[in-house]
Amino acid sequence: MLLRAYRITDRFGILLLKMAEFVYEWLIGSGSSFVIILKRILGGILALILVILGVIWKILRTIVGGLLTVLGVIVTGILGLLGIVTRGGSKATGAMAQRASQGASGAMARRAARAEVDVIVTEDPLKVQNRRLSVLVMAFGAIAIAAILYATDQSRNTTPLTTFTGSGADAFVIDASPAPTQEGLAAIATPIPTATAVPEVLQVGGTIAFTVRERGQTDIWAVEVGSRQPLRIISSPTDDRDPIWNVQGDRLAFASRRDGNWELYFFDITAPGADPSANVQRLTYDLAFQAAPSWSDDGQWIVSENYQENNLDIVARRIDGSNVIRLTTDAAPDFSPVWSPNGRQVAFVSWRDGNQDIYLFDLNSQAVTNLTQTPEVNEDYPAFSPDGRLIAYSAHQQGQEQVSVISVDQPGTGQVVSIGRMPTWSPDGLGLAYIADAIDNSRSFIYVMPYQTGGAPLIISEVPYGAKDATWVDRDLPPALVNAGGVDLAAVEPLYTEQVQNRSTGALIGLQPITNTQAQNAFLSDTVNDSFDAMRQRLVEESGWDFLAQMDDLFWNINRLGEPGVPDRNWHKTGRAFSLDRNALLGFPPDIEVIREEVGPLGQTYWRVYIRVDEDLQSGQLGEPLRDLPWDFLTRSQDIEAYNQGGRTRNAVPTGYYVDFTQLAADYGWERIPAGETWRANADTRFFWMFYKPEGLSWVDAMLEIYTPGEMGGFLPTPTATAN
Repeated sequence: MLLRAYRITDRFGILLLKMAEFVYEWLIGSGSSFVIILKRILGGILALILVILGVIWKILRTIVGGLLTVLGVIVTGILGLLGIVTRGGSKATGAMAQRASQGASGAMARRAARAEVDVIVTEDPLKVQNRRLSVLVMAFGAIAIAAILYATDQSRNTTPLTTFTGSGADAFVIDASPAPTQEGLAAIATPIPTATAVPEVLQVGGTIAFTVRERGQTDIWAVEVGSRQPLRIISSPTDDRDPIWNVQGDRLAFASRRDGNWELYFFDITAPGADPSANVQRLTYDLAFQAAPSWSDDGQWIVSENYQENNLDIVARRIDGSNVIRLTTDAAPDFSPVWSPNGRQVAFVSWRDGNQDIYLFDLNSQAVTNLTQTPEVNEDYPAFSPDGRLIAYSAHQQGQEQVSVISVDQPGTGQVVSIGRMPTWSPDGLGLAYIADAIDNSRSFIYVMPYQTGGAPLIISEVPYGAKDATWVDRDLPPALVNAGGVDLAAVEPLYTEQVQNRSTGALIGLQPITNTQAQNAFLSDTVNDSFDAMRQRLVEESGWDFLAQMDDLFWNINRLGEPGVPDRNWHKTGRAFSLDRNALLGFPPDIEVIREEVGPLGQTYWRVYIRVDEDLQSGQLGEPLRDLPWDFLTRSQDIEAYNQGGRTRNAVPTGYYVDFTQLAADYGWERIPAGETWRANADTRFFWMFYKPEGLSWVDAMLEIYTPGEMGGFLPTPTATAN
């Protein structure tokens, strides 16, 4: 029985050892990373089971060993008693004569029997074997645990990281050196950094094109949604503007003066090369003004502004030039057309009802519907949503440009959604992009508003100040164009260079004469006279005549008093201002037209001045038609309402071609002066005629360029005594 128990425990111990060996080999065996991980998990489970079985077996072994020991003692005792009884019977039947002679041997036999029993109890093989087996099982358990700990040691296992090479999204790892990754049963995987989730409104991606004016001309720029890096994509020495993507996203139409007068062009974005200007194709060949193109849904037609017969109307033409259709014929200007996605409607802006509203032209019925119907608000720049149900547009209200949205099926007042201008829809219709200027007018931003889902506007990119004409397409720019960083500015020469004498010596700045003008005291500061001369020459080129040969004022003496209501601290005294001929408003037609503009939340009044192109050049080669109603100061004497308001707008937009003098002057750094607070009652404070160039200087600092502090007299601040 003892031998059988030994064999059973021996076999069980061998089984435990084999299982430990199997677990060890299985855990450290080779295989893929996934198989290794799976083995580690299952190996841990088996190791745990093995340890539990070892503990259970140790407990059972102790119990069984104790029972066997007790059983051995009992059996030995019984056998001893049986021996005594047998020996006692023999003694009773033996001769009495032998008792004496056998006394000594009986005593020896009893001592031998006790010794035999002691030997049997003390050297019980089962007990000895149980102790050895216990030691063996504990050793096997220790070996199994050591094997598990060895196999799961994190410092022993390294897995090389597979290296990928490529560009863009394919360039996962650019370092060819393998990076060790520690793995193990107890290891917690390090989370892999993931890119910030792209907002739903931006997931459509694509490209937003827009225009920027610099160095006296306008270029077309673009920014890929998500890149924040704007690029110049089309540039010429003259103006390129009014960009619009076709629905297919492979062509960009625009208006340009690159061939002299305003014509329509487009370029194929899929054409090879890094310079889109090399792939520009001309669409129109007409001396008359053409601008503001918009594509049909199939990309085969373009609708645009067209000035013919002294009227600005909407025309549609095939891009191959085979057919031209005049869509509107109203006497009022019709402009800013945009084709609907369904191809059967054209939205445009018109003055036909006396104010600037957005209209819908139905190509099937040729019916025209006033969509906005807001006499107190002037709307412009309509843009259809991709499904054709909504129109976003710009409106100037309360001195601010605002973006509004209206349903094409519900004429009336649209919903104002944000401050900004010239909106464009995202290709999927979820968002609305627009441009807004920084508060300090130092730069502009392209925003995207989640119109369908709601939420705060997101900044797509910072762009140069004054950017406009945004248009969005779901196509990225050509890689060659992006890698080249866009195209270079075509107008490489500066508009002017100021030649200032004695500027480095700290001496006072002198005055320079302005020649060929009838103004009194025809002088300007040496710091601004060159820019004035360059601007004057540019105006001659743009308008065909020297309008600035006749001016009211240039330099004022420091002691000259202004007209009633005009402050004595006048910028004419700094040599940094000039005033146009006010009488140019008179005439039939007048040489200038003045558009009233309300700027800022407080509605401060500014004026935009347009100079009429020479009458011999009114064929379209210079200037462009007006789109706004000018302000008529002469009506102030006609009724009480006009008297209180300082005049009213004209009843009709004047015909002919004009140059935006306010914009041209700004190109050379000359700014307009806001009207005085009393301009409605005091004609001397209208200030539409006055332009100045402060270049960041205060009036006092500008005066100290040409006068000493002693000559300034009472114009300088009174010194305030300070305590020592």
